Amino acid sequence: MLSHDTLLSTESGGPVCTLPATYFVTISEKGLQQCLVSFQDIEGYVPLGALEFVDYEPVTKYPYRTARVSNDGLSVNMRSQPTTQNSTVVAQVPQDAVLNLYGAREGDELYAGAGNVWQYVSYVTNGGSVYGYVYAPLLVCDALSPNVIQKMPEPSAALEYEAQNPHFEGASKIAFITALCVPALIVVLIMFYRPESKRTPRHARK
Repeated sequence: MLSHDTLLSTESGGPVCTLPATYFVTISEKGLQQCLVSFQDIEGYVPLGALEFVDYEPVTKYPYRTARVSNDGLSVNMRSQPTTQNSTVVAQVPQDAVLNLYGAREGDELYAGAGNVWQYVSYVTNGGSVYGYVYAPLLVCDALSPNVIQKMPEPSAALEYEAQNPHFEGASKIAFITALCVPALIVVLIMFYRPESKRTPRHARK
Protein backbone atom coordinates (compact mmCIF):
# COMPACT_ATOMS: atom_id res chain seq x y z
CA MET A 1 0.00 0.00 0.00
CA LEU A 2 1.21 3.52 -0.77
CA SER A 3 1.64 5.38 2.52
CA HIS A 4 1.46 8.77 0.78
CA ASP A 5 1.04 10.28 -2.67
CA THR A 6 3.98 8.75 -4.53
CA LEU A 7 5.73 9.57 -7.79
CA LEU A 8 5.90 6.70 -10.26
CA SER A 9 9.13 6.90 -12.28
CA THR A 10 10.72 5.23 -15.28
CA GLU A 11 13.81 3.04 -14.94
CA SER A 12 16.00 6.05 -15.74
CA GLY A 13 14.29 8.12 -13.04
CA GLY A 14 12.02 10.20 -15.27
CA PRO A 15 8.67 11.06 -13.64
CA VAL A 16 5.50 9.44 -14.97
CA CYS A 17 2.72 10.55 -12.63
CA THR A 18 1.74 10.71 -8.97
CA LEU A 19 -0.08 7.69 -7.57
CA PRO A 20 -2.61 8.27 -4.75
CA ALA A 21 -2.04 7.38 -1.12
CA THR A 22 -3.80 4.35 0.44
CA TYR A 23 -4.09 2.60 -2.93
CA PHE A 24 -2.07 -0.48 -3.81
CA VAL A 25 0.62 -1.52 -6.26
CA THR A 26 1.82 -5.01 -7.16
CA ILE A 27 5.56 -5.52 -6.69
CA SER A 28 7.43 -7.18 -9.54
CA GLU A 29 10.99 -6.61 -8.31
CA LYS A 30 12.16 -5.41 -4.90
CA GLY A 31 15.42 -3.46 -4.68
CA LEU A 32 17.31 -1.86 -1.84
CA GLN A 33 15.89 1.60 -2.45
CA GLN A 34 13.07 1.20 -4.95
CA CYS A 35 10.66 -1.37 -6.33
CA LEU A 36 9.39 -2.13 -9.81
CA VAL A 37 5.61 -2.12 -9.47
CA SER A 38 2.46 -2.31 -11.56
CA PHE A 39 -0.52 -0.03 -11.08
CA GLN A 40 -3.56 -1.01 -13.12
CA ASP A 41 -1.95 -1.64 -16.55
CA ILE A 42 1.14 0.57 -16.21
CA GLU A 43 4.56 -0.15 -14.69
CA GLY A 44 7.25 1.93 -13.07
CA TYR A 45 9.40 2.45 -10.00
CA VAL A 46 8.47 3.79 -6.57
CA PRO A 47 10.68 4.36 -3.49
CA LEU A 48 10.79 1.44 -1.08
CA GLY A 49 10.04 3.82 1.81
CA ALA A 50 6.69 4.77 0.26
CA LEU A 51 5.34 1.23 0.62
CA GLU A 52 3.55 -0.48 3.48
CA PHE A 53 3.46 -4.24 2.94
CA VAL A 54 0.27 -6.23 3.62
CA ASP A 55 -0.37 -9.97 3.56
CA TYR A 56 -3.98 -9.88 2.40
CA GLU A 57 -6.02 -9.01 -0.67
CA PRO A 58 -7.70 -5.62 -0.15
CA VAL A 59 -11.28 -4.80 -1.11
CA THR A 60 -10.04 -2.05 -3.45
CA LYS A 61 -6.60 -2.13 -5.09
CA TYR A 62 -6.68 0.66 -7.63
CA PRO A 63 -8.83 3.74 -8.27
CA TYR A 64 -10.44 3.28 -11.66
CA ARG A 65 -11.00 6.87 -12.73
CA THR A 66 -11.91 8.42 -16.05
CA ALA A 67 -11.44 11.82 -17.63
CA ARG A 68 -13.62 13.32 -20.38
CA VAL A 69 -12.33 15.76 -22.98
CA SER A 70 -13.96 19.19 -22.67
CA ASN A 71 -12.57 21.70 -25.16
CA ASP A 72 -15.52 23.61 -26.68
CA GLY A 73 -16.10 20.91 -29.27
CA LEU A 74 -12.48 20.69 -30.37
CA SER A 75 -10.10 17.75 -30.08
CA VAL A 76 -7.07 17.89 -27.80
CA ASN A 77 -3.52 16.66 -28.24
CA MET A 78 -2.19 13.82 -26.12
CA ARG A 79 1.57 14.27 -25.80
CA SER A 80 4.53 12.11 -24.86
CA GLN A 81 5.54 14.65 -22.18
CA PRO A 82 3.59 17.35 -20.28
CA THR A 83 4.91 20.13 -22.47
CA THR A 84 4.63 21.43 -26.02
CA GLN A 85 8.43 21.65 -26.20
CA ASN A 86 10.50 18.55 -26.99
CA SER A 87 7.43 16.28 -27.00
CA THR A 88 5.45 14.51 -29.68
CA VAL A 89 1.71 14.27 -30.24
CA VAL A 90 0.84 10.60 -29.74
CA ALA A 91 -2.90 10.98 -30.38
CA GLN A 92 -5.59 13.54 -31.11
CA VAL A 93 -8.51 12.92 -28.80
CA PRO A 94 -11.97 14.19 -29.82
CA GLN A 95 -14.40 16.19 -27.69
CA ASP A 96 -16.25 14.07 -25.08
CA ALA A 97 -13.91 11.09 -25.51
CA VAL A 98 -13.44 9.14 -22.27
CA LEU A 99 -9.88 8.42 -21.09
CA ASN A 100 -8.55 6.19 -18.34
CA LEU A 101 -6.93 8.41 -15.70
CA TYR A 102 -3.83 7.36 -13.71
CA GLY A 103 -2.48 10.48 -12.02
CA ALA A 104 -1.21 14.03 -12.36
CA ARG A 105 2.17 15.52 -13.15
CA GLU A 106 3.46 19.07 -13.33
CA GLY A 107 4.49 20.48 -16.71
CA ASP A 108 4.11 23.60 -18.83
CA GLU A 109 1.40 26.16 -18.23
CA LEU A 110 -0.33 26.42 -21.60
CA TYR A 111 -2.80 29.14 -20.68
CA ALA A 112 -1.95 31.98 -18.30
CA GLY A 113 -3.53 31.40 -14.91
CA ALA A 114 -4.72 27.87 -15.79
CA GLY A 115 -1.93 26.12 -13.88
CA ASN A 116 0.73 23.63 -14.89
CA VAL A 117 -0.99 20.32 -14.10
CA TRP A 118 -1.25 17.62 -16.76
CA GLN A 119 -2.94 14.23 -16.44
CA TYR A 120 -1.37 10.94 -17.45
CA VAL A 121 -4.08 9.02 -19.33
CA SER A 122 -4.68 6.24 -21.83
CA TYR A 123 -6.93 6.37 -24.86
CA VAL A 124 -8.30 3.29 -26.61
CA THR A 125 -8.01 3.40 -30.41
CA ASN A 126 -8.43 0.82 -33.16
CA GLY A 127 -4.74 0.07 -32.85
CA GLY A 128 -4.87 -0.43 -29.06
CA SER A 129 -4.30 1.79 -26.05
CA VAL A 130 -2.21 4.97 -26.36
CA TYR A 131 -0.60 6.49 -23.25
CA GLY A 132 0.34 10.13 -22.76
CA TYR A 133 -0.39 13.49 -21.17
CA VAL A 134 -3.30 15.87 -21.65
CA TYR A 135 -3.41 19.36 -20.18
CA ALA A 136 -5.67 19.14 -17.12
CA PRO A 137 -7.85 22.23 -17.82
CA LEU A 138 -9.03 20.49 -21.02
CA LEU A 139 -10.41 17.54 -19.05
CA VAL A 140 -13.29 16.87 -16.67
CA CYS A 141 -11.92 14.29 -14.24
CA ASP A 142 -13.59 11.94 -11.78
CA ALA A 143 -13.00 12.72 -8.13
CA LEU A 144 -10.72 10.37 -6.22
CA SER A 145 -12.75 8.19 -3.85
CA PRO A 146 -11.40 7.21 -0.41
CA ASN A 147 -9.92 3.74 -0.58
CA VAL A 148 -11.26 0.70 1.25
CA ILE A 149 -8.15 -0.94 2.66
CA GLN A 150 -9.89 -3.71 4.58
CA LYS A 151 -9.24 -7.34 3.78
CA MET A 152 -11.46 -9.03 1.23
CA PRO A 153 -14.12 -10.99 3.20
CA GLU A 154 -13.74 -14.75 3.37
CA PRO A 155 -16.16 -16.63 1.07
CA SER A 156 -18.71 -19.04 2.55
CA ALA A 157 -18.29 -22.75 2.01
CA ALA A 158 -20.82 -22.76 -0.81
CA LEU A 159 -19.30 -19.75 -2.56
CA GLU A 160 -15.81 -21.19 -2.20
CA TYR A 161 -16.95 -24.48 -3.69
CA GLU A 162 -18.68 -22.62 -6.52
CA ALA A 163 -15.53 -20.62 -7.27
CA GLN A 164 -13.55 -23.85 -7.58
CA ASN A 165 -16.23 -25.46 -9.74
CA PRO A 166 -17.33 -23.05 -12.48
CA HIS A 167 -20.02 -25.44 -13.81
CA PHE A 168 -21.62 -25.69 -10.39
CA GLU A 169 -24.95 -23.90 -10.87
CA GLY A 170 -28.71 -24.12 -11.04
CA ALA A 171 -30.27 -27.13 -9.33
CA SER A 172 -26.84 -28.40 -8.30
CA LYS A 173 -26.47 -25.34 -6.02
CA ILE A 174 -29.71 -26.24 -4.27
CA ALA A 175 -28.64 -29.87 -3.97
CA PHE A 176 -25.27 -28.84 -2.51
CA ILE A 177 -26.81 -26.48 0.03
CA THR A 178 -29.33 -29.19 0.96
CA ALA A 179 -26.51 -31.66 1.44
CA LEU A 180 -24.80 -29.25 3.79
CA CYS A 181 -27.97 -28.95 5.83
CA VAL A 182 -28.80 -32.70 6.05
CA PRO A 183 -26.38 -33.55 8.89
CA ALA A 184 -27.86 -30.84 11.08
CA LEU A 185 -31.39 -32.06 10.29
CA ILE A 186 -30.48 -35.62 11.28
CA VAL A 187 -29.11 -34.41 14.61
CA VAL A 188 -32.35 -32.58 15.35
CA LEU A 189 -34.45 -35.65 14.52
CA ILE A 190 -32.31 -37.83 16.78
CA MET A 191 -32.67 -35.39 19.69
CA PHE A 192 -36.46 -35.34 19.52
CA TYR A 193 -37.09 -38.92 18.41
CA ARG A 194 -38.82 -41.21 20.91
CA PRO A 195 -39.56 -44.91 20.37
CA GLU A 196 -43.14 -45.84 19.49
CA SER A 197 -43.66 -47.63 22.80
CA LYS A 198 -42.96 -44.48 24.81
CA ARG A 199 -45.17 -42.12 22.83
CA THR A 200 -48.40 -40.86 24.37
CA PRO A 201 -51.25 -40.46 21.88
CA ARG A 202 -52.51 -36.91 21.69
CA HIS A 203 -56.12 -37.92 22.43
CA ALA A 204 -55.42 -40.84 24.79
CA ARG A 205 -57.74 -41.31 27.71
CA LYS A 206 -56.42 -40.87 31.18
